Amino acid sequence: MSKNRIFLLFTLLLFLCGCSMSAQGDSASAGPPSLSSRLADSTVQTSPGGLDEQEAAILKTYERLSKENLSYDAYFSQERYWETDGWGQALFVYHDEEAAFYKKELDGALSLLYAHDMPIDRAYWDNRYLFYFLSDHCIYRIFVPDCQVEKVYENPRMSGFFPLSNYAILFTVPNPENEGKDEEHDRIEPPDYFIYHTKEDEEWPLIPEEIGLDSIGGSAIRSAREIYEIPSP
Repeated sequence: MSKNRIFLLFTLLLFLCGCSMSAQGDSASAGPPSLSSRLADSTVQTSPGGLDEQEAAILKTYERLSKENLSYDAYFSQERYWETDGWGQALFVYHDEEAAFYKKELDGALSLLYAHDMPIDRAYWDNRYLFYFLSDHCIYRIFVPDCQVEKVYENPRMSGFFPLSNYAILFTVPNPENEGKDEEHDRIEPPDYFIYHTKEDEEWPLIPEEIGLDSIGGSAIRSAREIYEIPSP
């Protein structure tokens, strides 16, 4: 393993250990019935050579902390920002060619968490509780602890999206001013931005300048807190 990789894993381990000290104490309970179409209980793939000591330590920390996961009802009892926390990409593997998410096991094997039945256009999976993905102009979210999979929004004009909270999603549609333009020679206007709130079933336009931003920058370089403010209870 390279020095950079060891350093990153060591840093993540320290972060995860800190998380385990401050994790909420809600007891885990079974969420609503899973809507996922294809799940596997058995190991389906093994990494050559298994895990090294740093990777094994990270996974053991996760296994310990995962026992303190909030239930589906508890997690969605309030609106929470969706923010990268280092878990997803360290503990799960996304295979684009299979449209599937795999979980790493302590022996280095990969077990199937969820496989979608259509190609996935974009996936965000670096969060302990929620993965989001876009497929066939539909946005889905996965509640990771019990693999509860839900289709939360559909729009045939949608060209991209970015999660903001467990309820709010930023999405884009092509700017009509770009119709008929040559992308190589003409000035291309940025897309139109909208926010959709799954709990309220409402959507509204977002104009970056009105919230003090020159642009969203493809949305991925902005944090959810810069773009969206969770309403007060």
